[in-house]
Amino acid sequence: MDKIRLSLLEKISKHRLLGPDLEKKRDECRVITLPTKGYPDGYFPSANSQEDGSSPEFREDHYSHEELITKCGVDNNFALYRKAFPHCLYGMMLVKNNNENQVCLNDFPLEDRKSFLKIAEKFAIFGEKNNIYPNISWTYDPLTRDRKSGQSQLWYHMHLNSHTEDTKNEILDKARYLGETESKEPKRSFIDEFSIVASFVLNDYLLGISEHFSGALVKPFEINGLPNLGILYNKEWNYISTNEFDHDLGVIHSSIIHLYELFSNILYTGKSDIWQRPNRNEKKLAREDFKWMTDKTFETLNLFVSNLDSEFLNKYHDFFEANPKSKITSFIYPLAGASYCTAITRQEDSKLLLSIRPQMFSDTGGAGLHYVFGTTVKLKRGSENYTDEELVDKYLFESNFKSFLEGNINK
Repeated sequence: MDKIRLSLLEKISKHRLLGPDLEKKRDECRVITLPTKGYPDGYFPSANSQEDGSSPEFREDHYSHEELITKCGVDNNFALYRKAFPHCLYGMMLVKNNNENQVCLNDFPLEDRKSFLKIAEKFAIFGEKNNIYPNISWTYDPLTRDRKSGQSQLWYHMHLNSHTEDTKNEILDKARYLGETESKEPKRSFIDEFSIVASFVLNDYLLGISEHFSGALVKPFEINGLPNLGILYNKEWNYISTNEFDHDLGVIHSSIIHLYELFSNILYTGKSDIWQRPNRNEKKLAREDFKWMTDKTFETLNLFVSNLDSEFLNKYHDFFEANPKSKITSFIYPLAGASYCTAITRQEDSKLLLSIRPQMFSDTGGAGLHYVFGTTVKLKRGSENYTDEELVDKYLFESNFKSFLEGNINK
């Protein structure tokens, strides 16, 4: 396996998916692998669950009673759960009860979407009152069923996470430049080339419909090392539960799906299935068909797609299928369809940042790989267990947030 792995890395490293200017900007981004603590083994029954995410149906019996923090929302039809493998000390997962087939926030009616974001808004406000830095995130990757997916459970769930002042200082003190690593594998695991290219494409497309868009678009690397698309809002947290913000999220989602289908129909033959991906055809992108795209973006996209190699994937198909959970499979074998991560944080200048990261290879969702404090942070979960004191602190935070939520949900 090691011999095949090295061979794959050597072959993929010969493919230049970015031009030298963008590769240089990617190398100048700050990154860090941040260890996070977790519960002791067997603390929650769901930690031993073998569910593979093949069904989008949410089952409440997947979780133990101890994992439920509270029922919430205007009609108590949402639930906050503790994660068996948490992303941070003050973090939780928000789901809609009796979710049968919603894999995306946009699958819900407006009332439910606004309820999700209203609870997230209250989490962010409560967190900042307690001197922590909120991070609201979710992932869309409904079609990947064979290899590891960024959407660990196919039913929609929102992560309400945070960083403490201590973790902020650790990120700022210990982050390094991506270019300091010599391996292609960790480079892509932090900042996927596709996420950069697709962000430029999405930016150009959204600019064409900007009259229907309320945020200020920023391209990759335009603000403090953000390597993907960003939308800045000079607003407070209560803005994320407004119709305007909901509209922006809908525009972004529909645009990503449209662009994925558009380029798939042009560039590929066949459809995705279990351990089967479409083959690259011989078609080339015609400049006149993409008048909405800037010359620079078109050049960047052409370089990327010209190096996509279906024969390479087919040659090593048996290896990928035999090693579905290996890092090398996640690194090279593509996801099965349109995929992206969404995260909402506050910038140092107090503006809200909506971060959109399109994905082709990553198996890490927006909660585990995100941008904050000018740094791309990849979490290494469960490296140690929480101490008894930390568990008491965590439960106290959850209890206080539950009370805050109950008193403020209608405000």
